[in-house]
Amino acid sequence: MNSFLHLRNGLDVSDKTAKLPMTEISPEAVLEIKPADQSNPPYQNALMLLVADRQKKLRGKEKDFTVDDLDAIRELDRDLFPKYVIVGWTGVVDVKTGKEVKFSVTKCQELINAIATPGVAWVFDKIRTLAKSPEAFVDWDQLAVPTKELVKNSVSGSLGT
Repeated sequence: MNSFLHLRNGLDVSDKTAKLPMTEISPEAVLEIKPADQSNPPYQNALMLLVADRQKKLRGKEKDFTVDDLDAIRELDRDLFPKYVIVGWTGVVDVKTGKEVKFSVTKCQELINAIATPGVAWVFDKIRTLAKSPEAFVDWDQLAVPTKELVKNSVSGSLGT
């Protein structure tokens, strides 16, 4: 029996999503987000293709990493997040009509284009930060050791006593 199997199952975030309240967008807005890392192969593969293309363009040019490079990475995510990372939302409202906007990749791209611009890019970075933090997707309850096991172990003296 593997005493740590629950860790592998509990720490695997490949099929998980997280909810991110985004009052910056509208008072009740909540985005549903998948991880933006290796546990999301479609995102990871698309990112690697775009980065490889960018590296080909820079090949042979010595260049220090600059703020422009950070902006370039944000630009890549700006294109990829609506397709591979943001998978739904609730409470996103069209300010002109006052009606909730139904989620679609196209509408999501419009939203990201609006918030991934100078001056308000921090709003998009809030989404990026959560998506790139695997621990935000972990089901911590699944990792908890059942109380029954703790009691059994303490009675049997297997906790080091």
